[in-house]
Amino acid sequence: PEWRMFVTKLRIRAERLEQQEREGADQGAVGHRNAVSRWRRGLRFLLADPAGSGTADEQRPWYVIDRRSYTAQALWAVFLVLALWDGVFVLFQVCFFPQTRHVPGVDETNLAADVYYWIFVASRFFTSFVNKRSVTVYDIAAIRTHYLSRSFVTDLVAVWPQDRIASALGAGAFTVTLLRLPRLLNLRYCFRVYVASERSSKDSALLGGLLRKLTGLMLVAHVCACIWNLLAWVPFINDRVSVTWVDQSEALFDAAGVASSWTHETEEESLLHRYLLALSQVTSVITTLGLMQLPSNFYEVSGLLVLMTLNMTVYSLIVGQISALVMRQDDEIVAKRGQLELVENYVRHIRVPTSLKNEISAIFRARLEEASLSSVSNESIFAGLPLALQIEVSKHTNAATIAATPLFAGCSTGFLDRLSAVLREHTLDMEAVLFREGDTGKALALVVSGTLEHFHDDPKAATDAFEYKSFGPGDCVGDLQLIFGLRHAAGTRCSSEGSAQLLVLTVDKFRILMKMYPH
Repeated sequence: PEWRMFVTKLRIRAERLEQQEREGADQGAVGHRNAVSRWRRGLRFLLADPAGSGTADEQRPWYVIDRRSYTAQALWAVFLVLALWDGVFVLFQVCFFPQTRHVPGVDETNLAADVYYWIFVASRFFTSFVNKRSVTVYDIAAIRTHYLSRSFVTDLVAVWPQDRIASALGAGAFTVTLLRLPRLLNLRYCFRVYVASERSSKDSALLGGLLRKLTGLMLVAHVCACIWNLLAWVPFINDRVSVTWVDQSEALFDAAGVASSWTHETEEESLLHRYLLALSQVTSVITTLGLMQLPSNFYEVSGLLVLMTLNMTVYSLIVGQISALVMRQDDEIVAKRGQLELVENYVRHIRVPTSLKNEISAIFRARLEEASLSSVSNESIFAGLPLALQIEVSKHTNAATIAATPLFAGCSTGFLDRLSAVLREHTLDMEAVLFREGDTGKALALVVSGTLEHFHDDPKAATDAFEYKSFGPGDCVGDLQLIFGLRHAAGTRCSSEGSAQLLVLTVDKFRILMKMYPH
């Protein structure tokens, strides 16, 4: 018996240990699943479309980057900044090579940009795209085929490290710098973004339009300044001439006693002064103010002719665009004034207190400061008011007519206020038809002024009950047909005595009222 009890205790202990191991394994599995879930949520936050649906996210493999995700937007934004930086600095580095070669940090910056370009190109193989049917494609094979057939070759030429390869093979420093010029191909993406912003920009944004035009002008001036400085030191020209525009400028500064302050400059200060001097030279040509000094050799004369032709074209184009922008702004102001006059006419037409008129005018004045429309009607003016103002205006314009209508006698104040806001004014010309015989009731009309009368399309079918029945101010027409969905037993038209002013309630507005006030 003792050894049997001992064996039983061992078995119970073993079962407890096994149960504890299972519980620990279950807890570990739960922890593992939680960690995987957090990892997946983090990936979805970075790689999926923030505003996308769950179905679209299920179609996307975890390693595919949605083009609208935070990661894709961040990669694209950094790429555009670096492409614009290279577009400005690579040409600057080539044309001002004697000065930039000694500036610290240039090579490190170029290396960092090159590494990022390769990361960006690699990410394009995993970034979704929109096909011709406006459907976002997440299939990895289709993504790679699309990128390879589109812009991959150009991107590869733009980021290929031929400068690094040339440097490793012992090429000269200027040759290595010159081999970075293919990086300028990345500017095509910046140009596309600029064109898209031009198309989507508002005509009324005068300040933004001026900044965009002037930015383009300054970029052209920067390119011209780089080329102008290149003519002063490039060996092909410098070996064949004795005097350059830089020599003439230094002579002028020597005569003015200014050059002596430049003798103890750092490399960065010398580069800045040289750039500003070249920029001032080309800017004087762009702005047609005349040259600060005459060209000193034949090469500078040829370069100056090219710069003058380019600058004249670009300057005329940008000045024309700025003039057109200002003219559109003037047209916009005239359109806004015309729209505001229509609003003022509407406010004068309605019978409401002066304070309410001022509030309506203030609302539309504030809206017209940001946008304008080509035309505006009384209906659109009223619809553009806040709901509280619509009800307040309707209390003063429609209250008397509604109160004189027996159909709405005994209705609550809230219902009558809401009803007055959905009624629309309508003018019916003399003998114009409002309802036709046999049509389903889709609206009712309250007569404000004038007279309506029943008629039959076939005079032989007319009866005394309808032929001479007329409706005056305070009467309601088409109420039974609207409420019960009946057809009109006779047509309704304006009398031959003159036009009629009506308040019309459509079937859509009636259904909304019934939902809001079912009892």
